[in-house]
Amino acid sequence: MKKRLLSVGLLLLSFAGYSQIFLDEDFETFTVGAAGPTFANGWTNSGTTTPRWEVEDATGANENSLATGPFFDATSPTVAGGKYLYLETSGGALNDQNTLSSPPVSIPMSATGVKLDFAYHMFGASMGELYVVIDTNNVSDTVVTLIGQQQTSGADPFITSSTILTGYAGKTLTVKFIGKRGTSYTGDISIDEVKLFQPVPNEMGITEITTPTSSCGLTASEVVTIEVQNFGTSNITSFDASFSINGGTPVTETVTTTITPNSIYSYTFTATANLSAFGPYEVKSYVTLLNDPTSSNDTLVKNITNIPILNGFPYLETFESGPGGWISGGTNSSWALGTPAGTVINSAAGGTNSWVTNLTGTYNATEASYVVSPCFDFTSLVAPVFSADVWWNSEFSWDGAILQTSIDGGTTWQKVGANGDPNNWYTDNTISGLTPLAPSQEGWTGRNSTSNGSGGWVKVKAPLTGLGSVSGVILRIAFGSDGSVMDEGFAFDNIQIYDTPAQDAELLSITSPINGCGLTSTEQAEVQIVNAGSASISNFPVSITVNGGTPLTETVTATILPLDTLFYTFTGTVNLSTTGNYSIKAYTGLTGDGLSSNDTATKVVTHIPIISTFPYSTSFENSNEGWLSSGINNSWSLGVPAGSIIDTASNGTKAWVTNLNGVYNNNEQSFVVSPCLDFTNLTSPLISLDIQYELDNSNDGVVLQSSIDGGATWQKVGAFGSPNNWYTDNTIVGLSSIETSQEGWTGSGTSGSNGWKSARAALSGLGGEPSVILRIALGTNGFTTFEGFAFDNVTIQEAPSTDAGVVDIIDPASGCGLSSAEVVTVRIVNDGATNISNFPVSVVLNNGTPLTETVTATMLPNDTLTYTFTGTLNMSALGTYSVVSYTSLPLDGFNVNDTASKTVVNIPVISGFPYTESFETSAGGWTVDGGTSSFALGAPIGSLINSASNGTQAWVTNLSGNYLADEAGYVKSPCLDFSTLIAPIISMDVWWNSEFSWDGAVLQSSIDGGTTWQKVGSFGDPNNWYNDNSINGLNTGSPILEPSGEGWTGRNSSSNGSNGWVNATHQLTGLGGQPGVIFRVAFGSDGSVMDEGFAFDNVQIYESPAVDIKAMEVSRPLVGCGLSATETIAARYENLGTDTLTNFPVAYSVNGVAITPETFTDTLFPGDKKSYEFTTTANLSSTIQYTIEVWSAAAGDAITSNDTASVTFTNIAASTNPYPQTFDVLTDGATDFSPINWTPINAGAFDWRAET
Repeated sequence: MKKRLLSVGLLLLSFAGYSQIFLDEDFETFTVGAAGPTFANGWTNSGTTTPRWEVEDATGANENSLATGPFFDATSPTVAGGKYLYLETSGGALNDQNTLSSPPVSIPMSATGVKLDFAYHMFGASMGELYVVIDTNNVSDTVVTLIGQQQTSGADPFITSSTILTGYAGKTLTVKFIGKRGTSYTGDISIDEVKLFQPVPNEMGITEITTPTSSCGLTASEVVTIEVQNFGTSNITSFDASFSINGGTPVTETVTTTITPNSIYSYTFTATANLSAFGPYEVKSYVTLLNDPTSSNDTLVKNITNIPILNGFPYLETFESGPGGWISGGTNSSWALGTPAGTVINSAAGGTNSWVTNLTGTYNATEASYVVSPCFDFTSLVAPVFSADVWWNSEFSWDGAILQTSIDGGTTWQKVGANGDPNNWYTDNTISGLTPLAPSQEGWTGRNSTSNGSGGWVKVKAPLTGLGSVSGVILRIAFGSDGSVMDEGFAFDNIQIYDTPAQDAELLSITSPINGCGLTSTEQAEVQIVNAGSASISNFPVSITVNGGTPLTETVTATILPLDTLFYTFTGTVNLSTTGNYSIKAYTGLTGDGLSSNDTATKVVTHIPIISTFPYSTSFENSNEGWLSSGINNSWSLGVPAGSIIDTASNGTKAWVTNLNGVYNNNEQSFVVSPCLDFTNLTSPLISLDIQYELDNSNDGVVLQSSIDGGATWQKVGAFGSPNNWYTDNTIVGLSSIETSQEGWTGSGTSGSNGWKSARAALSGLGGEPSVILRIALGTNGFTTFEGFAFDNVTIQEAPSTDAGVVDIIDPASGCGLSSAEVVTVRIVNDGATNISNFPVSVVLNNGTPLTETVTATMLPNDTLTYTFTGTLNMSALGTYSVVSYTSLPLDGFNVNDTASKTVVNIPVISGFPYTESFETSAGGWTVDGGTSSFALGAPIGSLINSASNGTQAWVTNLSGNYLADEAGYVKSPCLDFSTLIAPIISMDVWWNSEFSWDGAVLQSSIDGGTTWQKVGSFGDPNNWYNDNSINGLNTGSPILEPSGEGWTGRNSSSNGSNGWVNATHQLTGLGGQPGVIFRVAFGSDGSVMDEGFAFDNVQIYESPAVDIKAMEVSRPLVGCGLSATETIAARYENLGTDTLTNFPVAYSVNGVAITPETFTDTLFPGDKKSYEFTTTANLSSTIQYTIEVWSAAAGDAITSNDTASVTFTNIAASTNPYPQTFDVLTDGATDFSPINWTPINAGAFDWRAET
């Protein structure tokens, strides 16, 4: 009997309801983005230029081009992630085409019929054409033709095409989908769920329960209608149809009609269903057909709701007693009713309960959800109005919410209002995430971090136009999101529905008084009044109260037309003369007002304290001194700092910090605002404050701003690049909505403040101003958070006429082998208003006797001077030194800036080689450094890195757990004196297990005391050196550790970790002869996915040997195919030593049998790599496995471990041409094809076997 090879993926399988399935492809195993010409499972396309068939995964939104393509696939039509193939039409011209072909499919001679089913989606204004062709040995039949748009929206489901194929029994066929491009890119044709099968004669199923549907006020006699389909090959002439309600007694009726194969038939039961009670129902229907082998598609269940009808108005729902008939639903819904406890949406509008997209976190990706109201009977209403409290905080123009109505039980929905309507109505009309629910894309969207969120609860109101006198109205608040960047979303509360009253005086807001300095006993009050009724109003009372006191009531005599607004200013005044907070309430008292709920507005006004005595200084030890925090996601707190970095106050025990013992918040826009400052008697005010910061570099930052209008507008103080530790960046994204210049303090690690610093700036333009407010403002984005910002010791005074200060100490700097005569250089600034000269400057080492000299140069105001002392400092002893420098200018008016300090380390120097350090007895002078480092020396006990390489001690990024997010740390070596070395080599044992290409380690060297660093070696170098050159944690963030991104990275779970200790060795190129070399092992990570990281041990540094020949590889032959009895053997050698070599022995062996050594006569200079062809040939003619080993044997070779290289292969006899292969020598079911020298490659999706 003839044998053949079959892919198991194409074996003929039997399923219930189908005699046989010949092809069943849902594309779920295909690779997303694959564009041919070959795909998984034997599918191909006719080319990779567009238009072309590509693999895509569904996201619940337009995937590639707007206004074309499906939101979901056919396999999982409501869940993102399913795969399908589509014709990418972004390129090409009209009528360009591409063909997608199935693998060959064998139809057995016994097949009595073949049916082709596939799902298609064709949405787009420039949709082209789709032809489905059955090809048998290049004979083609077109069986399906689809021209132009078939769906009207990307949200529409796939449509299934079913075609009976005849005449294909006993043939092998290919199904071809020919996609033809239309006029433009909006023509993406999509296909899914391709099936070729033999249907059975008698097979039917129920495809839909058409009625009843969820609606308002269902009755006791609701019609039940179903749709059934004939899936068999024979006509159906009679069947039984049944339905039941909530599991009750079934109603069964016999249906007599003719349904031809593949046809759909709609049947309405003569019996009806009693659905008159409000609430949910389960409607179950099933069909019974004689000899139907498949029961899985005979039954269908539909859940519907008889929605309660409300007709009492005005309607008010606060949700304090429960959902009140409002029900959530939709796709990926995050809606919940309860107490909001998010970072942004953190309270109800009134009481404790609200509806929110996630009470404690963020909404979901690709959400298409809603909360649906009960039914409303508006028969009694003429012009109904909707009002609610809402709060939105979502990605602008991508994610948002909309209010919709339905008058057909939820079958169709219409938006309420339009973008730009008044009363806080929609904020955008391009919200892509809403497209499946609201094609207009209108709704509420935006968030605080981009200055377009609601910023808290706001009242929205809109007329329910056209719904007056309608009896069955449903509302829904719908929320949609795209596939990325989730936030807290949308919340609503306090729903009101009422008829537009004839009389309604709405007090919209209190516009005056406002927060300010020096408020008086006669502050003017102003309110905004809206006529929300249908008749003109006039001569009605309006009142205002302060802290619940006696109302000030006056009469509005002006006539306000319907929907007009009036700003009314009271003739009387209010007393706000005492500093503090005031609760202001204003209300109207229109006789016959039909809606009292909108008559009142409230406001809190702060009379800010005034400081007029200067110099002003506070360290916040006794109180907040009138400085108050506020803002969105506010993390500011005054107290004792207890973070891991910001862990002390600058002076005393208290300071203002963004979170005293943790990190600031994402999307924070917060402030600490000063009391009022009266600068009437100051000409040139100056501010100084101590600051400390650890902020996500260029993403999160802090700025100091001033206001002279009570906080209505703000201007930054100082500028980026100013001296005296002022702003460090002008591209801080998180500050963009607070300070348009984006200037401020930012940075972490070595780019952070690295402790407390004194910052100082002129308050330019504020001299003489009677009412100044300052604020420290923090702005963050939505990603990585740090400990943030702290400030203390605020001083404000008149700029001094004379002032000299030390800005910083330039020299000495930490280094190797500091001497007994180290030069001292400092930078001095003149911050006064007059010239200075001939003043003392001093330097003190370890609190010893000052070295004092005189600066004789003349310094103009705002000048800086670099001054080098003529005396020197003795820093010859190894260890850490405290260096302090200060000026002593007579009549110095500002002593705060006189002094600067610095810590300098004299690093130990090692000059004895070879150098070996296993860290068993101590750190050996190696130290941890960097702003954020988890490196520790000890016994590793992680789940992966669980031992030292030798002994018990090693350096590891966390001995017992994971490294840090956004880590940027390192371990530095002592100083190494390579003066006596020519070509030093470093060797160390390493173990890495970190997120590949995101987190990793690098070895670097410095010859300038650590000021600059250079990587050792390069990506791809041998001997277990770097395995990547794009490590995000090394080449981005702050600080950047290694710009090249090269280093060790990867982990066992992704098959690119080291999987244990390995030895890494490399030449220290260019460092021979250098007297002061430092190394550091630096580790960097991004903000997510932490692992155990990096470990190193057994560091060795030694001189390259004079003689060291490495056998690199066997370069000939590499594979065996028809090899002869006289094959030439070749090898490649490298000179790793310092001597130039020639005339050294080389040899090879075949399967352990060595030849007589030959002589390598060419010259190998240090570092050279050359090949050698042996004159002695090898007999490799047998069809067996060979191992060829080559080696060198140079006299005096110091490292013999690299002298040998080898290769193993099997020689296969060459086949004749033409090549016949019948597979008959294989046994039935064999998966090993070595008897015929065939090899399966990448066996996975398919399992190749021999079969009889």
